[in-house]
Amino acid sequence: MVVRMIYWAGLLRSQATLAMTKKKEARNDVGFFYSSLRGKAEAIQPKHKAKYMAGYFYIMFSERNGTLYVGVTSDLVKRVYEHKDKTFGGFSAKYGTDKLGYYEIYDSIEEAIKREKAIKGSSRARKMKLIESVNENWDDLYETLLR
Repeated sequence: MVVRMIYWAGLLRSQATLAMTKKKEARNDVGFFYSSLRGKAEAIQPKHKAKYMAGYFYIMFSERNGTLYVGVTSDLVKRVYEHKDKTFGGFSAKYGTDKLGYYEIYDSIEEAIKREKAIKGSSRARKMKLIESVNENWDDLYETLLR
């Protein structure tokens, strides 16, 4: 009796796993899936697409008029968290650039890289002017990304 119950539980579990896998494959085939919000279906784009990936250009800072870090990424929330967590023990960990001061969104990562190169080659004053154009109090914009 116990052996049969274990067998049936395992069979049900494997059937449920198979059904979930098929559902995920169907979502990936379509390119998006609909959230389970009641009364409203909201299209959610997949995180990564083969030919299209959004890019972000951003500037991190340590404190007002302090050290600046210019970067580019395809996942801004994750990358800013990595700066705050000092995940990679590099420049940001050494100089404490853990506050998001400015960012721009691009249709492709290539466009964001071009912008990053242009700004990295420019003066510190220009970078500070960019931050102050949208963030005159030098607040950490990371919280606004999470809303």
